[in-house]
Amino acid sequence: MIVSPGYLAGPGDPEAALAAFLDEHPSWNRYSHGQDTTVAIHEQLTAKIELNHEETDGPRWTIASYESPVGQLAWRARFSARTPHEVVTAVARRLSYALAHPSNWQQAEALWGRLSRDIAIEGEAEAAATSWNRTTTEHQTSFSSSDGTAGVTIRAVQGTSEARVFPMFTVWGGPRSEDHPRWEATFTPFTPTTLITAALGEVTQPVPAIRRASQIPAVHRSDIRSEPRHRPRFIAAQSRSAATVSTDLSLPDDPWSHAAAPTRAAGRQP
Repeated sequence: MIVSPGYLAGPGDPEAALAAFLDEHPSWNRYSHGQDTTVAIHEQLTAKIELNHEETDGPRWTIASYESPVGQLAWRARFSARTPHEVVTAVARRLSYALAHPSNWQQAEALWGRLSRDIAIEGEAEAAATSWNRTTTEHQTSFSSSDGTAGVTIRAVQGTSEARVFPMFTVWGGPRSEDHPRWEATFTPFTPTTLITAALGEVTQPVPAIRRASQIPAVHRSDIRSEPRHRPRFIAAQSRSAATVSTDLSLPDDPWSHAAAPTRAAGRQP
């Protein structure tokens, strides 16, 4: 099924999403910690992606970075079990893109951008495909879609020193009714700007997602549009022609002419 908006399509197949990401990004190496968890570590040994296969309520995905291969945690992003895998891989791809830069300065610029996080998040919300609303209280600023199915929250949290307050960032999506749980992507205070906006972009500029009907959460069905995913035309034509027995036994002038057309048309399907 083709589901719109994609951020309400459900988590999909996390294992397949991680496998596809690792195939596309050879700079990450996959490790398995038992049957419950898979960990991928970047070749620079300062970043990791962790997938908990058994988690159903708490964080299923974790993306984290460290100050050095043996250093302390620099930042961490956690994604609840209901989070669509497209949100997670958007963050992972942006991180992988930044780490591919040759110098530390270039990596930092690719991660942090040239705007403060607050301004970058506000700009992302203002540029949303549909109108978003802003709500501000003493300790929290929120932006949410007009239909109430997605948003981002910047919440002030107390640091280890009472004199310091740090922001926590949460991107979320879910049904209009607050009676049902939403998915959340939570970012610690020192998470780079472009990783937060990569997740936010999945809800401000949503694209359709591909799911089986059984993968779409029942509580989201009133807030989505879905349609069958049609087979490519050439496959359907081949299926129809297979039912016809040909009596023409002559060879074509070019033995590759008939095979070449479907091969070219069989490019990567969405």
